[in-house]
Amino acid sequence: MNFSDIKSQSRKQLEGNWLKSAATMLVMFIVMMVLYKLIDGLLSQILMIPILASVTALLFRVANNEGLDFKKFTLTKSEYIRFFVFKILIIAIQFLVGIVAVLVISGGLMLSFVSGGPATMLDSVYASMNTGTVVIAIVVYIALTAVLIYIDLIYSMTPYIIFRKNEDMDAISAMRCSRELVKGYKWNLFLFELSFIGWGILAVLTAGIGFLFLAPYYEVSLANYYLELVKAKEEYAREKGIIDRERETYYRTFVEEDGLYERDSFANTDTEVKSVEDKKEDPMNALTVEKLTTIEGYEADKDKKDESKN
Repeated sequence: MNFSDIKSQSRKQLEGNWLKSAATMLVMFIVMMVLYKLIDGLLSQILMIPILASVTALLFRVANNEGLDFKKFTLTKSEYIRFFVFKILIIAIQFLVGIVAVLVISGGLMLSFVSGGPATMLDSVYASMNTGTVVIAIVVYIALTAVLIYIDLIYSMTPYIIFRKNEDMDAISAMRCSRELVKGYKWNLFLFELSFIGWGILAVLTAGIGFLFLAPYYEVSLANYYLELVKAKEEYAREKGIIDRERETYYRTFVEEDGLYERDSFANTDTEVKSVEDKKEDPMNALTVEKLTTIEGYEADKDKKDESKN
């Protein structure tokens, strides 16, 4: 994957839409803060899922050369449900991983406390916090971070698979396809995401305002990475129905090159664009003439046979 080409293409696609995309991020951030203020905890994250789905799909359309069209902000019921299930499963997986990490740290603390000997409770806790527990906590924290990054990488393509109008593919199947798509590209994808660190530092230096522009830039770039990944694994994508098995010539849903097919916005229906030469010589007309000729010949033969019998 050529990171510079993907980013360059993403910036070009965002031309004229930087302020709109930044305003979208600002509204989403305000809604998130209000929810977190009124409803603390996991419930606020769950309530944010539909908004996150709409914003992600909106920026995916930008990467898909459809522009930033707020008329398409809402999704179908099926897309919302599948994205919701996907996010809930990710939250559950992360929660379980966190539980395991806490149990490991707690076990290390108890082991250090028990093996501390006949010291007072305060001395034992102090000693354990300065020796074994600290080491265990650091190791577990690093391992936990690595596992969470791994989970994020292998399932990062799931939303784009869902938003391709694959109505027959449920959330779990989309997650499975995401795992297969990133096989052999996990390290490459990690480096791609890591390449935005410089932009992140600049965003921090602007008191966080820069994140309003960085977030859509990152999302469009990640969507373009997905499209390039589908191109690289086209055979698998066609086999699983991620892209149309028979008619879709290209890996993007909307294609202008060569004028072969013109696809409706995020629909799985193709409208063939006929060239001038095709209009002059319609193959269907030729088939129709051949069919009629065959029928006429058949009827003539049948009449001859009837006459001979008589």
